[in-house]
Amino acid sequence: MKKSALILVATVVCGLLMNPGFVSVAGAEELGTCTNTGYTFMGGWMVYHQDQKNYFLMGNAPASGDMWAFSWLKFGDLPANPVDNAWLSLDCYKDMNGSLTPGNPMDVTIYAVDSDVANITAANVADFKANHIVGRAVGGVELTGTGRYSWDITPIVNNWITGDNHGLAVIGWNDVPGAGNTHPYFAGLPDPNPNGMSPKLTDTPAGTRGILCPVDVDTYVLPMGQCGFGYPINHQVKSMEDSLTIPAMVKFDLSALEGYASDDVQSAKFKFYRLDSDGGMMSPDTAPAGTELTATIHALDNSVLLTEDLLQGEDPNNPAAHGVIDLCNRPGIIGPGYQISSDTGPDTWAEADITQIVKDWLDGVYANNGIELQDDSDLDGYVWYWSSIQDGMAGHVGSQYVPYLEVTIPEPATLGLLGIGAVLSVLRRRRCKNK
Repeated sequence: MKKSALILVATVVCGLLMNPGFVSVAGAEELGTCTNTGYTFMGGWMVYHQDQKNYFLMGNAPASGDMWAFSWLKFGDLPANPVDNAWLSLDCYKDMNGSLTPGNPMDVTIYAVDSDVANITAANVADFKANHIVGRAVGGVELTGTGRYSWDITPIVNNWITGDNHGLAVIGWNDVPGAGNTHPYFAGLPDPNPNGMSPKLTDTPAGTRGILCPVDVDTYVLPMGQCGFGYPINHQVKSMEDSLTIPAMVKFDLSALEGYASDDVQSAKFKFYRLDSDGGMMSPDTAPAGTELTATIHALDNSVLLTEDLLQGEDPNNPAAHGVIDLCNRPGIIGPGYQISSDTGPDTWAEADITQIVKDWLDGVYANNGIELQDDSDLDGYVWYWSSIQDGMAGHVGSQYVPYLEVTIPEPATLGLLGIGAVLSVLRRRRCKNK
């Protein structure tokens, strides 16, 4: 390669790496070019397209269906034939009110439309909202903060290819009582965009996926009598190491990770909402803010299936009902232990990094039968408490506070990881449109 060409490539690479709006993905093929972005706000009083705003946003839409703030996108230069996979990736670069949290997420849903989004105006946006958003295509991708998120919209894209391409609608749903308005901002056009990555349509996710795996089982055992008593349907879970040793056990539904390998996992964090003591006889106080609690987490073997089944004759409506899992009938711990700590006190989110355990489950090192969290703080009178899955069902604290496993699947690569040859290939393929 000539020296001048090397200098040109180096200059281009450095310039792209310093520009947050230019993002590419190794091995990903762009299936189209974003041509239109826009949003409506304040119940349709305001309508903005890409020539007016270089971003788009949405507001929380209640379950009543009053989608008073929503966005739209359209892509051109589509493939000639239907595709196997098509991913929409968006860059949420700002949370206006700072209210996006695991306890107050926004469920962002993609809808097909039967009228061209390029023609939306303040005069017709109410009719568009009522009559031309035609079906829920993709849901369940939760925004819990800023970052890049991806949605599988293969059916919508293939309908564009074989029929009419009118674009799509992007709706943010949020029904957390008293949480306040949630307004995420997304980078739009032109591309490159000073706010971040413009909308991408690729055959693999171009943005990090925060995959939420729900808790299937959560229980704890009080060591009373020979085998103790398990409490699988209480509104809280607890663990203690003091005058009593109380183990907590949690199992996750990993079906959302089907098709992923351990190498795909960047991190896996068990997130749970700490509570105050329930005031029971066996319930010492929870540690206040500034006092550190520690615990050790182990994977559980599959010698006994972790379940929330109750003993025969127990009342399924009684939170104090005893389960079949107790000290005599429980899975054992397996593998190394992982230390966690929290000093934020009650009414806050805590997290436990169990990345290696999740990787071991995906690799088949252990069967997925959950984890044990055992307090080892050695603090007299303090104990771990957190909201259980039943707590949300019963409305005691609220469904937004149920525990879950968040698995982060990163971008395959960015330009910073690509070689010069790959960069040149990307540059040859890349097509930019400034609207």
